[in-house]
Amino acid sequence: MNMGRRGDIWSKFCEAIDREDLENDPRFTSPEPSPDESIAMFDILEKIFLSKTLEEWKPCLNGIGANWSHAQNLVEVVNDPQARANDFFVPLQHPVFGEIEIVANPAKLGKTPATARRYAPEVGEDTEEILSEIGYTPEQIEELKEQKVII
Repeated sequence: MNMGRRGDIWSKFCEAIDREDLENDPRFTSPEPSPDESIAMFDILEKIFLSKTLEEWKPCLNGIGANWSHAQNLVEVVNDPQARANDFFVPLQHPVFGEIEIVANPAKLGKTPATARRYAPEVGEDTEEILSEIGYTPEQIEELKEQKVII
């Protein structure tokens, strides 16, 4: 919600947070607020929102006709029904941990969909393969291991 924007939503928001005085406050009427105005608004809203729990704020904010949501923690994101419905997580077989879930690619392409092909490698897991691909001989790789340059 753009706090510098005047209108019905802004008026309802100010009423919902019991701060009707903010509606016509000259610091917050510009459509392009200055950094100082933004910081001032943040400080005001932080104090206001800390005065009640999320459960207490929900009914106040649900009736103003604006889209809003709270910032979710990790457990809330993973269990969010909308995130699940949008396939934000995909299963992946891990050689040590079995089936795990990872974050899906955010780009959803119809003709060339992204897939989760493998888990993140353990430290040093792909070192020999990569060094071989760029021209190191098995002897050179072994020497790097002996010198403890690689694992």
